[in-house]
Amino acid sequence: MFWMKDLFLHHVNLPYEAISITVSFLSQCTLNFLELFILYQCRSLNNNSFSGRIPTSIGRLSNLYWLDLAENQLDGPIPVSDGNTPGLDMLVKAKHFHLEKRKFSGEIPSKHFSSNMVLKHLLLSNNVLTGNIPETLGSVTPLEVIRFIRNSLSGPVPSNLNNLVNVGKLYLSNNKLSGPIPNLTGMNTLQYVDMSNNSFDESDFPPWISSLKYLTTISLRVIGF
Repeated sequence: MFWMKDLFLHHVNLPYEAISITVSFLSQCTLNFLELFILYQCRSLNNNSFSGRIPTSIGRLSNLYWLDLAENQLDGPIPVSDGNTPGLDMLVKAKHFHLEKRKFSGEIPSKHFSSNMVLKHLLLSNNVLTGNIPETLGSVTPLEVIRFIRNSLSGPVPSNLNNLVNVGKLYLSNNKLSGPIPNLTGMNTLQYVDMSNNSFDESDFPPWISSLKYLTTISLRVIGF
């Protein structure tokens, strides 16, 4: 794949194929007007055998709106910008980040989120992410689906997630979250919430649940109850 570095690519489309390569070659490509992998036709590179780290150069894809790298062999931290180095936080037009079932590690970067993002789906389940859920996540008000299942996230759930009034599905199960069960009254369109298998403080069933008129399913089974 070293020949790729000499190409001046406008489009790359490789969806749903059994491709086994290392994605680091992309950082050596000169990509113009960049519709990489998944643009406009909502195509993706999920369920392949890509290995290595997410190239930071993806952060330069200013028109990218759907990033789906789930079910590959990718690992390492989620890249964010730093000085002259781009990162995924620069993808403010992206509506979908699907990065599940991989080996992404380290903390979810607080810099990854900002109020000028239009992100709707944030899927980070089945990785090895650690640390707290960043408070900056509460500034991404267009969010509709948050899925962080089966990581090692710890600490309390940020109270400002209550600002995410468009979230309909919230999946935080099978982590190490602690502190009080968060009050989600502000998520008035919430339909499904799963915070089971964490280490929240023991408490009575939260009374605020009755105020969520669209809620159909809730799971709060707490480790140690």
